[in-house]
Amino acid sequence: MSNMNRSSFREHPLLTLPQIIIVLLVLGILYFTITINRRNQNGELMLEERQIVEAQVELESTRQVELIITLEYRTGDESVEDYARNEGGLLQNGEVRVKPEFVEATPAPTPEPLVTRDPILDAKPWQAWWKLLSDSPRPTQ
Repeated sequence: MSNMNRSSFREHPLLTLPQIIIVLLVLGILYFTITINRRNQNGELMLEERQIVEAQVELESTRQVELIITLEYRTGDESVEDYARNEGGLLQNGEVRVKPEFVEATPAPTPEPLVTRDPILDAKPWQAWWKLLSDSPRPTQ
């Protein structure tokens, strides 16, 4: 009986040639899909990194322009003149230094507010009702 089982096993292999081809195709497609997905993710990461680097380059180029303008100002005559007048205390020929003097004044006392009598205190009850119902000024009497 054992000879019979062995011979039947030899006659019917575990996978046939078409099944092996299909398994290899499925494995190939799976490998291809995983590879493309990985490359896609790497491309997205590289795109994000590129955008970050471009933003940094733009920031640094703006900073470079600011530094160039500052350098041109600091090496120019206007900067030297500004420093000499404001920080160095120097004057050109014919200029006169004006120094403001501060005079301390004593503050005036706060005036007392005028006290006026509230007209509602002099109103009679019918006058208040008249105002509420008619929206016209109260009659005097």
